[in-house]
Amino acid sequence: MTAFLYDLIFILPISLAGVLFGRSYFVPEDKAPYLYAVSIAVTVFCVLLYHLKTRGRILLTGITAAIAAGVLVVTKGELLAGQTWILWTILICIAAFVIGKVANKDIRIKAVLALLMMAYLVILMVTKTGQNKALAISLIFYPLIFVLCLIQTYWNKEGDREVKNHTVYLLPFIVIACLPAVMIKAPDKPYDWKFVKNLSKNIRTGYEVVIQTLFPENGWDGGDTMGFSDRAVIGGRVTGDAYPVLSVSSDVANDYRLYLSGKSFDTFDGRKWEKTDQSEIDYRSYDLLETLAAIDRFDEEHESDYVKNVLVTVSYEGIRTSHLFVPAKTVPEIASFQFEQKGADLIRKGSKKSDYMIRYYRINRDDPSFEEILKKGESLTKEDIDRTISLHSDIRKYSYSDEGYAAYRDRIRQVYAQPVELTGRCESLMDETLAGAESDFEKLERIEKLLSSFDYTRTPGDIPDNIQDDTDFLDYFLCEKKAGFCTHYATAFVLLARSQNIPARYVQGYSTLTTSIQFEITSDRTHAWPEAYIEGVGWIGFEPTPGYRQRAGWDKATGSVSADPDSVHSTYEGKHGGTDKDIEDTFEEDKGNRLPGFAGLKWIGTIALIVAIFLILFFISDRFVQIYRYDHMNDRDKILSLCRKNMRVLKRMGYGIGMGETLSEFSVRIRTDISGDLLEFVGLYEKMLYSLYDPAKSDVSQTEQENKALERTAISRFFGHIPVLNKIIKKN
Repeated sequence: MTAFLYDLIFILPISLAGVLFGRSYFVPEDKAPYLYAVSIAVTVFCVLLYHLKTRGRILLTGITAAIAAGVLVVTKGELLAGQTWILWTILICIAAFVIGKVANKDIRIKAVLALLMMAYLVILMVTKTGQNKALAISLIFYPLIFVLCLIQTYWNKEGDREVKNHTVYLLPFIVIACLPAVMIKAPDKPYDWKFVKNLSKNIRTGYEVVIQTLFPENGWDGGDTMGFSDRAVIGGRVTGDAYPVLSVSSDVANDYRLYLSGKSFDTFDGRKWEKTDQSEIDYRSYDLLETLAAIDRFDEEHESDYVKNVLVTVSYEGIRTSHLFVPAKTVPEIASFQFEQKGADLIRKGSKKSDYMIRYYRINRDDPSFEEILKKGESLTKEDIDRTISLHSDIRKYSYSDEGYAAYRDRIRQVYAQPVELTGRCESLMDETLAGAESDFEKLERIEKLLSSFDYTRTPGDIPDNIQDDTDFLDYFLCEKKAGFCTHYATAFVLLARSQNIPARYVQGYSTLTTSIQFEITSDRTHAWPEAYIEGVGWIGFEPTPGYRQRAGWDKATGSVSADPDSVHSTYEGKHGGTDKDIEDTFEEDKGNRLPGFAGLKWIGTIALIVAIFLILFFISDRFVQIYRYDHMNDRDKILSLCRKNMRVLKRMGYGIGMGETLSEFSVRIRTDISGDLLEFVGLYEKMLYSLYDPAKSDVSQTEQENKALERTAISRFFGHIPVLNKIIKKN
């Protein structure tokens, strides 16, 4: 019994920890209450099966199989329909049993297992991963038992030195120690370990700053090329764990997905992007001027329905770069340092570690009225430009000239509208995709939708060696691969837009999902996206990467951030919240999921009957096996078998042999309660065990008499009648 409990207290926590760890993956929420019962039952079954002898193992397995068969008969097999969680639970418990038995044979393995459990518990706490209390208790219980076992192993003591005995005897104290954890209600939120995470974040961030300072080629300033690989690496050191890069705060709420562009590219050779545009033309101001002028021409009185003025402050944390990360439609307001524009990118002069402020106009991107402006795409007149300049003081701050604006538009056509040829199958695909599209904006929307229907993957593999130019890339990506990450989709969008004579550029930076006014951007939020130039409106961002598209803008009536219809799901009103027909159908569905035949105690009787039938068949079969084995024994084995039976009878009566006691001492001790003629077999038993006495070589008549005498006092060969017990009862 001690060995059984010792194994159980070490194996059960492993089983529960394993099952509870996988609970969210394979156990339906409504089945969670049964998970503990199944886990404990399977673990106890495995440990019992290990410690029982052959007859006990057969009996235990048979009873379990009979119960399972009874349940299947009663439920007509429907109980196991769709209950794969039971199978997973059984497999995990069996694996835990094997691990526990291996660990119980070597204290070093136990130590490793205890350390792993504690490490996992610490990880759950630090990461604030939501887990139930039972998992935490299982992870704590095993190390506690291990420490207790370790103390008993190396504690020199007198008397009973068996480690298993002391560990089992002290188990109640461990249980009492764990009771408060079981009884006290767990807090709604886990401890945040904020000081540990802040320390880790600061160390990680400091490391990145040092690396990018010593090796600037690893950062955003490392060159003008942007190649493809089998990882979603866009710029900077974004491999490994995410670390803080930027801290951002704004005076009003942002869109769900905020884009901060840092670097733009204009030329693609089939394998990588390059930035050839180093022009110092004021792209940002001219772009904002066009957008505001288009809105003013469309609906000057309600300009605030289309744009909002937002002030953003950006702080660099884990990054060293001269590039500024800014939203679209920016109006630079940087007082602490100077900057310059290079092909629409804002480049800091001097220090790379200063905070900066950017004022930008947040556009109501997905508002139907603004989309009407985008669809029109009409060229702006000088009157449109002059009216907007007179309305906006922040635009008047920057020098504007008709010649400069004309040079800006020519530069866009020259650099960002490079012709792209399509292969035959790509051209057919585009003809089909763009059929009926009347404006550039509609074409761009069609291209965005087409690419969004492809697959997203971080491991698309390398670009084939036969890809030599942009035409080859488009043919390969659109007609063969149809999978990739953001760089692939942004590239394909830009090239397809240019194939339709629409200027477009490839942009990389950071993208984050938030509506907060203060937030942190981590290195894993690097992203690439395309921007296209809409005639008379300016540069507009698109999102062709599958799964990334979010609505941008706000509700004009309430001013609240618009929700993405693709991410809004209809509210579930409850299982019986529909029409009468819905309720009837749901009731039938529920009835099919119930366990049929479980009304009252009928199912208990059925299962009990199947178990009883098994037990009757087992004991009858076992008795015949014993008779067969006895009949085929030699005389010595028969005598030993009968003597052992008598000893077991005496033990059940309370007369078991004591520790260190000989058979002769045992016989003398119990003769005061049991008549001597019933104990004559003890001397023969002792002689058989401790001498060379062989009944086969003794007098035949003497052997027969001894066997008959033993049979008279032994357990009956069939029904288990005990003559010894009967005589003692009569005597008393």
